[in-house]
Amino acid sequence: VGIAVVFIPFAVYTLTSVLEKLLEHAILLKTDHDLTV
Repeated sequence: VGIAVVFIPFAVYTLTSVLEKLLEHAILLKTDHDLTV
């Protein structure tokens, strides 16, 4: 049980940070694409 209490928030944090990076990358690509075209 103790491991889960530590692991779950860590997993959530990792997922959210990865999603944020993906979103930022997608937004950058979109704006870059809009500018070039």
